[in-house]
Amino acid sequence: MVRALRAVRAHGGALTLLAVTSAALVAAVVLAVLATGPDGRPATVLPLLLLGLVVVPVPTVELARSRRAEVTLVRVRGAAPGRVLGAVAGPAAAAVVVGAVTGTVGALAGAAVVRERWDLPASPGATPWAWGGVAAGVALLTAVACSAAVAREPLATALVRPGWRRAAGVVDVVAGVALLVAVGVVVQQSLAGAPGAGDAPPGGAVVLAGSAVLGVAAGHALVVGLSTLVPALAAGGRSSAVLLALRRVVSGDQRARTRAVVAAGVVAVAALTATTAAGGWADRTARLDLGGPVRVALDDTDALSALLLTRDLDPEGRWLMAAAFDDSRTEAELRIAWLDLARYERVSGDFLAGAGADVGPGTGALRAAPAVVPVTGDAVTVARVDPARAVTVSLTLLTADAGLDTATVALGAGEAVGTVAVSSCARACVVVGLAATAPVEVSGLGLGTTDLLAAAWTRAEPSGGPTDGTVDGPAGSSLTLDPSAPLAPSAATAPIPVLTAGRPAWPDAGPAVPGIGGGSRPATATGDRTALPLVGAAGLLADLPTALAGAVDSVSGVQVLVLARADTPADVLAGLRDAGGVPVGFGGGDAALEGPWAAERHARSVVAVGAGALGLLVLLAGRRRRSLATRRDEAVLRLVGVPRHERRRADVLETGVLAGTTLLATAAAGCLAAVTVVAATELVPTGVTRPPLGPTVEPWVLLLGALGTAAAAALGGVLVRVGTARHSDPARLLEEGS
Repeated sequence: MVRALRAVRAHGGALTLLAVTSAALVAAVVLAVLATGPDGRPATVLPLLLLGLVVVPVPTVELARSRRAEVTLVRVRGAAPGRVLGAVAGPAAAAVVVGAVTGTVGALAGAAVVRERWDLPASPGATPWAWGGVAAGVALLTAVACSAAVAREPLATALVRPGWRRAAGVVDVVAGVALLVAVGVVVQQSLAGAPGAGDAPPGGAVVLAGSAVLGVAAGHALVVGLSTLVPALAAGGRSSAVLLALRRVVSGDQRARTRAVVAAGVVAVAALTATTAAGGWADRTARLDLGGPVRVALDDTDALSALLLTRDLDPEGRWLMAAAFDDSRTEAELRIAWLDLARYERVSGDFLAGAGADVGPGTGALRAAPAVVPVTGDAVTVARVDPARAVTVSLTLLTADAGLDTATVALGAGEAVGTVAVSSCARACVVVGLAATAPVEVSGLGLGTTDLLAAAWTRAEPSGGPTDGTVDGPAGSSLTLDPSAPLAPSAATAPIPVLTAGRPAWPDAGPAVPGIGGGSRPATATGDRTALPLVGAAGLLADLPTALAGAVDSVSGVQVLVLARADTPADVLAGLRDAGGVPVGFGGGDAALEGPWAAERHARSVVAVGAGALGLLVLLAGRRRRSLATRRDEAVLRLVGVPRHERRRADVLETGVLAGTTLLATAAAGCLAAVTVVAATELVPTGVTRPPLGPTVEPWVLLLGALGTAAAAALGGVLVRVGTARHSDPARLLEEGS
């Protein structure tokens, strides 16, 4: 106990750093597990635990280095191995325990801060504390193992050698081979399995821990590579600056720091990549689900009425776009969305530009078929060629209030022309059918000022659905009606162009899509997209005015809405409210990523921050001792006459080599982690209707992580050289040493 208190007093800085490192590890693990919630994967924190195996030894070894003389004295006195281990490991173990307790308290404080924002459970259960205990155990066992290595060091080596530099031995070779095998296993497991479907995130422990394995392997490979290349480069050079810089790069304590910093950087990059990829998917999915910047559902309105409403409120097509969709099924050929594509680019083009629904270039082809033509008027006029016998001509109209109306013109014997008043087309209506009670050749047919004979007509089936054949005679001349074959507008039978997503299974007769008024309609696929608005990754997209041509009504299951721009004027939105709609704006991707998926995204953000913090703490290990050693080296170089510019050049070269090699190692390992580990991890909910995650390599994340790691490595060298020129006078150091 007395020895421990003396150690605390004499080596408070090293003990504090070890305690802070343990606290950061435990706090990150506990908070991340708390963030995963009861349905998440606590194993998401495995990279932090593996990272602790390479980070904790750095301050532990630094503490043992500062106590070398004290421990050697205990061994010289002939103390038993257990007592020697206790003398070495006791203060380190105490620091780890204190740090673990502090980290747990810090995790609780952090959870209290983000509880409402992350929707953390009020009673998390025992899982977070169990994982916190595992993290504390990892730190404690690592510290004890490093202390045991010091206790077992040959006494002659401890007395004579000032540092722990040693040639690579069997342990180093075995460690390198083991890491190589581990990397192979991680890559194989990641490439072999693809994310599956489910309501909760699955994933194997090997894949979840893969980023730490790749990070440690990258750090080890960098250290081994530098240790192998530097002697050869230094031997062939004549510059003292190059020799000095390369010697410092491969020094014993620098190797440990480099390995730990690279590992921490890769873990942070992988976690941040996963978080960014999941967030990007959620944003894209939410945009596709919403359809536009503002969505106004019209539950009691049919599609034609919604189309007419947008034309009334926004005649120029600047703000509003009518839409309808049916997503009640999961089959791609039965899921369809209809948009007023003439207004798509203006209303939703920019909003959906980055959502994977590249609809804009295809809108022209989708509008190639005949569109609905609303007509207005207060009377229907019918003229016939032969007025020999009485006949009744009926015109079926789809009105603006989603009702069907029939205008019946009765022509008696000898009457060539007949007129009947209609009141349902004052605003607008659509002609959907034409029939007669007896054979008659109609030479004139009009509603208001619209000549209905100018349009093409086709015979309808007895069930009311149109056939593929057109009536005899050119459009606009005359029309022969037969009571056994009612007519419908030919626009209703024209194949409707559609965009597809999710590979629809077309019937043997050819592509056919659900009609907005019921039944089916022949279709022509004009292109394929990864995802489409309102129906996601499986479905069809068609033009709403084209689909409404000849449609009798909006069938049940079709949801009608209006999409609006974010800057839509208030009076236009007020008109939508008067129609019974409630405008809903875009609220981000939270709605698309919720439950355990959102919880794991939060947990990975904690892992990224925790890894970054551990990497920065590594740089502080032994800063005072290294700073003093650097001053002494500087003084020696001044004594032997090395020019100042050569010494400064060596400093710059050392910083550049460390930063450059660290950047390359982190970027390479981070990219490998992104395309293997992150891509194989279930980050978002999957299903046939959900868009794919997309590429997992985020260039800006990779660049940011690599630059941050390189900057940290360079900063570690700069910190120990602050004031070196001012405090490296040989006479002053001699006076301080005496």
